[in-house]
Amino acid sequence: MKGCNVRTKPDATPEYTYLPGSEEKAKLKAEIDRQYNDFVEVPCIIDGKEIFTGNTIDMIIPYDHKHVLGKVHLAGKKELEMAKESSLRAHKMWEATPYEERFAIFEKIADTLLAEPHRLRVTAATLMNQASVIAQAEGDGGTGIADMIIYDMYSASRIIADQPDDLANANMTTEWRPLEGFVAAITPFNYVSDAANLAAAPAVVGNTVIWKPSSKSILSNYYAMVAMMDGGLPAGVINFVPCVSELFTDEIVDDPDLAAINFIGSTPTFKVLWKRVAQSLDKYKNYPRMLGETGGKNYMFAYKDCDREGLISALIRGAYEFQGEKCSATSRAYIHEDVWADIKEGLIAGINSLKTGPASDFTSFMSAVIGQESFDEIKEYIDRANASDEVEVLCGGYDDSEGYYIYPTLIESPRYDYETMVDEIFGPILSVYTYNDNQLEETLDVLDTITPYGLTGAVMCSDREVLQKLVDRLRYTSGVIYCNEKSTGASPRYIPFGGSRMSGTNDKPGTVGNLIHFVTPRTIKDTTVIQKDWGWPLQVEE
Repeated sequence: MKGCNVRTKPDATPEYTYLPGSEEKAKLKAEIDRQYNDFVEVPCIIDGKEIFTGNTIDMIIPYDHKHVLGKVHLAGKKELEMAKESSLRAHKMWEATPYEERFAIFEKIADTLLAEPHRLRVTAATLMNQASVIAQAEGDGGTGIADMIIYDMYSASRIIADQPDDLANANMTTEWRPLEGFVAAITPFNYVSDAANLAAAPAVVGNTVIWKPSSKSILSNYYAMVAMMDGGLPAGVINFVPCVSELFTDEIVDDPDLAAINFIGSTPTFKVLWKRVAQSLDKYKNYPRMLGETGGKNYMFAYKDCDREGLISALIRGAYEFQGEKCSATSRAYIHEDVWADIKEGLIAGINSLKTGPASDFTSFMSAVIGQESFDEIKEYIDRANASDEVEVLCGGYDDSEGYYIYPTLIESPRYDYETMVDEIFGPILSVYTYNDNQLEETLDVLDTITPYGLTGAVMCSDREVLQKLVDRLRYTSGVIYCNEKSTGASPRYIPFGGSRMSGTNDKPGTVGNLIHFVTPRTIKDTTVIQKDWGWPLQVEE
């Protein structure tokens, strides 16, 4: 069959409000209590079967780190071999399944994620296992995963519908095949919707996937996997294998049947994977596709005429939502000295008003960072800044007695190359550098070149002509730029997300630009009028 009709562009899935007295708020609080008092043993899921290996690690709550939610059974070499065999076996069935049937399965999966018990189960696990406050967890849990899957199907239909013109003597078709082999999905701790989509998106277009979740977010990822299975995902299409990273690389990334790596994580880790693939090229049946969204050092640039109140709001929300553990979080700001004089006290007051506490407390603006390692690393930046005579810590701090709490921290830096202005910290630290009129071009040059990243950025400027010039000047500093807004808030429907430079391959998950990497086209020419003369008309003399 030639192509398909492009699906109707989907509407956004309505989110729960969790307003006081609402039914969904009561149900979510009950689910949080249930999970807190439960003890879960998370297995590997291979070929649709649960496998308990006995090699376990604990799952904790970052804001209550003495409480153990359960244990995770890690895959070993044997289980990874089983996952590869299952993926290759399922590939024969899944790639032969017509796209309409695959879409129907994923429509049911999206509906399952949005229904009870899965919707609240995934949201509660996201809130607890990743310390994601409810304002973040609702859009990232079952709602976010369903949104991504629905948009994947829309984007996939656009690819399949792209067909060549027929010739007078032949029918022409492009067959959009899945990749040969399996896709390795290596997923991050912070966003459940991104993690599940890294596994689901390749499957929407016919691939089979081996999913390695982050060790810090396994509970929510596991519940997402269970929801997909309950929604009708065939056995072996996605194999769920919590695993030590080094073993996964040795057994999966080096395998001859590796077709692609779909990755979100740190820049150093992605570089290691890319080098490993390059070293293994002679082993592979095909050149593996490499997709990665990695680090960022996201900026705010405030021009002298910007809206002051809007800037304060954009800085607070951009830097401190989800305790700065967003890939897109604002972590460096370049602010005109006149603007800084106007907003400094108000910004500090706003930051100090933020409530940091348990994510289960719906009044918390932010919660704890993900774990001890992150806490220790961020703490060291704050300690060095406090000890330095080059910068001033205006507010912030830390406390890990009960949870891994880093309080929203603001640093004023007269040096544009101070470490907190340059390093990716992945925590709630915002550093501010001020400039004057004579330093405008120099500051833009510094912003452009001082870090290796190019993920997100924001510009606050009231003059539309100047704003456009600034956006043009900062053309390659980010894959997403926000005008008069915080540097966060992407979605495939409205603001496709991704960056270049050392922030990744900028494929914009959920879009055609992303899904096109998981198909390999075959062009079919079906001749209807057979040519029997091998001569050319131009060979005849007058």
